[in-house]
Amino acid sequence: DHVERLESINFDWTAKYVSRWLLFYQDYRGLLAEGGTMRLSAVNGGHGAGEGASTVVGGSSVRVRAGGAGGSSEVTGRRFWRQKQQVLWYTNAILPERLSMLKEAAFGFDPYRKKFREVCGVVEALQGHYKVSTMLELLVRLYDDLMVPEEGGFISSKLERSQVRQLARWMKIQLVLEEQGIEGAFSSQDRARLDSLGMLWEGLEWQMNFEALLKFRAVNGHCDVGKDHRLSAWVVNMRQNRHDLPFEYKSLLDMVGFTWEKRGAWSRMFAQLSQYHEENGHVNIERQSRNNLNNHLGAWVTNQRALWRMGKLSHGQISRLEMLGVRE
Repeated sequence: DHVERLESINFDWTAKYVSRWLLFYQDYRGLLAEGGTMRLSAVNGGHGAGEGASTVVGGSSVRVRAGGAGGSSEVTGRRFWRQKQQVLWYTNAILPERLSMLKEAAFGFDPYRKKFREVCGVVEALQGHYKVSTMLELLVRLYDDLMVPEEGGFISSKLERSQVRQLARWMKIQLVLEEQGIEGAFSSQDRARLDSLGMLWEGLEWQMNFEALLKFRAVNGHCDVGKDHRLSAWVVNMRQNRHDLPFEYKSLLDMVGFTWEKRGAWSRMFAQLSQYHEENGHVNIERQSRNNLNNHLGAWVTNQRALWRMGKLSHGQISRLEMLGVRE
């Protein structure tokens, strides 16, 4: 039926179809051969609207079409194509044959490659401030601060939500580079640097889901995703297999106040907070302690403060929290 409809409009079966992706890929290979890089920056050479503009590619001048939308649109198209391939790659959504072709062309999958040392330095400084030793623990604390900024505003005044997500993206990209064995991705010094920052190399899929849970929690104030959420099956699996989870996974979930058993969860956690208050005289719970119960309880308090700010706590819940000294 489809064939007949195409023939009815005189479709040319002998024409060679070249996809837009392949055109950009061939353009990329050509630019590499010409100048060794695809970093593009327009140069104003004083050309007229109908003339070709000059673009610097790795130190060499390459002519691109101008006129109307001009060469700038072509450069923008190349840049967008490159960025899209990077995103598709680290989200594992790129077609296998395209991935092979990009690897063959020595495509630059890591958009942060030239800032590796700079980003590592930022991570180290943040870890020192928050007194954490791993990358994932740092992400937890950064997302905590987006929910309820810590007193003193050290981070809230410097890192926006988009910057926290960029840092999370950088971490994921390092993991994908390692998993796929991209040639030349890391030097021995780079690998040692990441090890020193507490990079967890195993469990890429789990880490992807955990970071998605951090985003959900930052917006909603809790970790109880709905049944129609893409993380629903994963969250249920965490609950059902809590006793078999690796220690690192269990500890990280405790750090975000993960609800291991939903029935009666609020009353149960409030009872634990009351006991903590009775024993210590306050509810300022140290987060990164070796006591996972305290980590879990401290995260629960953070969640309640975020829910309070969102107007999602009942008057009764607010009154009970205030009685123990919890503040919005």
